[in-house]
Amino acid sequence: MFELALIGSDNISSDKFDAKRKDSQLQEKVLARTSTEEMDMHHRLPLNYVNATTANGEFHTSFYSNYSPQEFDIHYDIKNKGTQPFSLKIYNTDAKLWAQKTVNAGAKYSTILEKGSYTMSEGVYSISIITADGAEGVFDFAIQVID
Repeated sequence: MFELALIGSDNISSDKFDAKRKDSQLQEKVLARTSTEEMDMHHRLPLNYVNATTANGEFHTSFYSNYSPQEFDIHYDIKNKGTQPFSLKIYNTDAKLWAQKTVNAGAKYSTILEKGSYTMSEGVYSISIITADGAEGVFDFAIQVID
């Protein structure tokens, strides 16, 4: 199951501050995506990235979903093929952190969100993968809808 987390802290280091600022910038970009024309430019489910790489330790993409959580299961797979851990974050249509997971080097994570066990509003979701040290990362990532 994905781990949910609150963003915000009173005492954070400069590295964590930079990460929070990046999260905030990504959230602003998500909120700016509202027109139907812009939504049509986004990926639709299913998503499938094989041997995808990060640029300067970061990978960002988004997808549009109009699947009902009462009708479909969602299957997520991610495999870290790189040498450093990375964080996966998914932001919902309101630019709020919807899910996050840290994936260690060489590790694979898979989960199924069963019908009725999750909330997923229609709209654009953003995905962020950031390596721990800013080095290039390599990964496989897939999201599938199962009815």
